[in-house]
Amino acid sequence: MLFELLARDERLFKGSEELSSFCGFRLAKGGRKIKAVKSENGLTVEGKEGEITLSYSTLPEFYLGLGLCVERYAEANFCLKRKCKIERLGLMRDCARNAAISFGGFQTLVKTLALLGYTYIELYVEDLMELPEYPYLGQSRPRYSVADFKRFDEYAQIFGIELVPCIQTLAHYTAATRQWDLLEIFDFGDTLCVGEEKTYEFLDAVIGFCAEAFTSRRINIGMDEAFSMGLGKYREKHGYPENKGELLLEHLNRVNGLCKKRGFKPSMWSDTLFRFGLGGAPEYKDVVGKRFSEAFKAKMPNGVTLVFWNYDHSDAEFYDKILAQHFELTQDVAFACGAWTWKGFAPFNTIAENNSLAALESCIKNGVSEFLVTVWGDNGAECSTFSALSTYLKIAETAYGGDTSAAALNARSLALFGNTYEEFLSLEDANRTHLHTIKDGKDINPCKYLFYNDPLLGVMDAHVYPELKEYYERNARTMGTGTRRTGTFGYLFETLEKLCECLSVKATLGAEITQAYLLKNTAMLEKLTKETLPETIRRVEAFYEAFETQWFKENSGWGFEVIGVRIGGLEERLRRTRETLQAYLSGELERIEELEQPRLPFSVKSKAGDDVVCNDYAAIASGSDI
Repeated sequence: MLFELLARDERLFKGSEELSSFCGFRLAKGGRKIKAVKSENGLTVEGKEGEITLSYSTLPEFYLGLGLCVERYAEANFCLKRKCKIERLGLMRDCARNAAISFGGFQTLVKTLALLGYTYIELYVEDLMELPEYPYLGQSRPRYSVADFKRFDEYAQIFGIELVPCIQTLAHYTAATRQWDLLEIFDFGDTLCVGEEKTYEFLDAVIGFCAEAFTSRRINIGMDEAFSMGLGKYREKHGYPENKGELLLEHLNRVNGLCKKRGFKPSMWSDTLFRFGLGGAPEYKDVVGKRFSEAFKAKMPNGVTLVFWNYDHSDAEFYDKILAQHFELTQDVAFACGAWTWKGFAPFNTIAENNSLAALESCIKNGVSEFLVTVWGDNGAECSTFSALSTYLKIAETAYGGDTSAAALNARSLALFGNTYEEFLSLEDANRTHLHTIKDGKDINPCKYLFYNDPLLGVMDAHVYPELKEYYERNARTMGTGTRRTGTFGYLFETLEKLCECLSVKATLGAEITQAYLLKNTAMLEKLTKETLPETIRRVEAFYEAFETQWFKENSGWGFEVIGVRIGGLEERLRRTRETLQAYLSGELERIEELEQPRLPFSVKSKAGDDVVCNDYAAIASGSDI
């Protein structure tokens, strides 16, 4: 595939060169001509015999158009028009929960999003900053230097993508609470102590770091889920805060002042503001129809963008109602949907897509200027950022008014990334053990709890059923088909193929051992000991190797030690199980106490045989402290 780019803007050549090997084309004289023309009317890509005219308003539109040229390379005549219905379309990548994106991973992310027309990226970092005055901040964690972020920033600018710092200025400083030199600024748990000068000295240093490291003058200051504000040191010093809404606004005004000093326009997650400003209700859904007081609105600082985030609703009407309440406080309103990458090794693409598109529909209708896709990595960041690519694609095509039929998305995805939209969508299949759970939007993650479930302790054994074996065997075959391995992201399919191969024996292993033991079926116990357990260990090791490859394609080495501890611990427990069974079969052990304890459902709210959700490795692996 050859293109000859004709453009006055020299920047276009550099970005196009970066994308050439990624998309499988070359820039050379004699190729199909692409004439790049600056326009004020959005994106138009018109192909005629031998030449394509690409009219664009912004750099992101140009690279979106270039992707359309790649897709339509074999077509002589075509005309495509795109105009984004959202002013700013972005993606937030979590770096703070172990998987800190590497420069190579960042380059891949930028190129992927550039081809889809995204305009900005937020990197969520919490404590991952090198601050000389706070040497323990980010200690033994994947912290970044000013130079690191400048390198990221310069690369994003090639494609016209704005790189925005996403930090915390109130809660979620979980890792930082382990550092003795920072304890004095904490109120309760991971929440900073508002009103204390040392808190604002610290935040000034953090915001100052961001001002030096990033060219963007936008900054996400966090403040989400800060529900413990005022309940620790603050209460000891000042008494219980009777009006936590006012206390939050005082803090917000202080932080806003620090941002203004550095030239930043801040945005903040709005959930804590809604909770404390509307009577303490825990979630957005609990405050529908409530009104902010005039006194509260009067103290709301100007110029702060409120980011309404929600990942769980698939009805646009819900979003309409909560957005209306946001507009009571300010006209600077953004929305953040969720990529559903935070519940183990596999994504939940169908849920992410359904809920995100309902939200996008509402945002377009209500004139929301920013739409952000959040890619969180809770409890170890075991899921690849790119496993949700089908969601990123469909959101972008919807925002730009493209063809969102499965056939059109398949063609676009295959041309750009080497795998179809539906293949990327199927990466969720390691979690789709019961189809009705997807239709109902039920939150489950069997691929995580079945993998880490201890074969002797059986914490999750009540949720094991025989069909799992065949289910994972079938998915291993599907994930491993040749066509899925050929694309840029073929390694995602290999990782989940190895996981499904492992789960085809591991998922039911503990339940089978327990049943054979209780029935005193020594023949079955011998088979499990001599055949199934060694094979399970081999498959765990194969999965580990595939996961390791995936991790280092996207992330730095920091944080991978957690995966090593978890999977290495599982391998050791499998060996221990084998040794225990051998001792029992030889008569060395009279009984195996762990296998005699009843296998109860994981929680009182669940039933035996149900798919459930548990995203806490420690709770899955053992009932004891880890």
